[in-house]
Amino acid sequence: MTQLVYNEFNEIELQHGVHKLLGEPSRIWITESGKQLQSLSPGKLNVHEGPDFLDVAILLDGEIMIGNAEFHRKSSDWIVHRHSQNTKYHSILLHIVFIHDSNGTFAKETLVVPTDEVVGIAKAFLTNQDVSENREVIEDLQDYALLRLLRKTSEFQIEVNKYGLQKAFFGSIRDFLTNFKLKRRRPIYSNDRLHYFEEHIRQSPIVHLFDDIVSGNSEKNISLVMKELLKNKLVNEGSALRREIILNCFLPAIITSSNSTLRIEIFAWYWSVKSIGKYGILKREFPNVPQSYLWQQQGLLEFIRTNGLKGMMCSEAIKGYGFAETLHFYRTASQPLNREVNILSKDFETFDTEDFDEMD
Repeated sequence: MTQLVYNEFNEIELQHGVHKLLGEPSRIWITESGKQLQSLSPGKLNVHEGPDFLDVAILLDGEIMIGNAEFHRKSSDWIVHRHSQNTKYHSILLHIVFIHDSNGTFAKETLVVPTDEVVGIAKAFLTNQDVSENREVIEDLQDYALLRLLRKTSEFQIEVNKYGLQKAFFGSIRDFLTNFKLKRRRPIYSNDRLHYFEEHIRQSPIVHLFDDIVSGNSEKNISLVMKELLKNKLVNEGSALRREIILNCFLPAIITSSNSTLRIEIFAWYWSVKSIGKYGILKREFPNVPQSYLWQQQGLLEFIRTNGLKGMMCSEAIKGYGFAETLHFYRTASQPLNREVNILSKDFETFDTEDFDEMD
């Protein structure tokens, strides 16, 4: 029955369904090898010869991997299509199928997706019932959101390599506040108030939570930790400034120091949490672009930062920023998991701040 249903659609129509299904970044899948997989970016549909999806970004058991993906109705179709004889299909990251009927090693991981969901999307696509607004924009935002998160984490890791975790953490807060003071448009904070915040942040709850997390002593789910931090004052700040400190300083710090299990929780939170307040510049510049989720806001901020630079997502951007040399949890499809990396030092770029509305 299932086969009859999906055979009503051609390969391209089903590819559109799979592509949109992979565009749900908060969803956690289990691969055929038993690994947890989160699709951070569905990549780009390939209309030419070669893999169906280019530059797919996934979180695989806590390791970020970027590579190409191929879709088939059945695993055995790989053999039928003679992909093993085509160099374009070497080092495929993900083989996506409805039915896993062959145990051949065709890709790094095999993911079985629900036929009914893909078929439902394909039907909506064909009948113009897919009412998803700005689908292409949303897909680009996922790339930019991932790029932003990796960039900030990479910048923080460089500082950790130089000064150690604690100094890097407080240094990132200090640098953030320095940049914040230089902004033309910002909520009114006197220099004395900001100085008081910087002097007393070391005695705030964020420090104890940070220490518990990096030491592995925290028994709280990361979503609960982030919720508490965002809700309660750290020192004397308003909620918007607190949000920026947490996103620009705390989040990169715990990503660099977390194990694979915690990293999965962190990324799940990042891609699933609703927007935390509003950014004035985003509402003004992009009134028709969805901003319901944190990652959508972060993606727009990175879009602004790069002046909307296109053609660099996603692996090209990764190469350009040198994440592979900096982040120990980044891999390409051709690299094994848990490899050793040499950390390369480079000049530190200060954290950029954004135009945001004070909530208190």
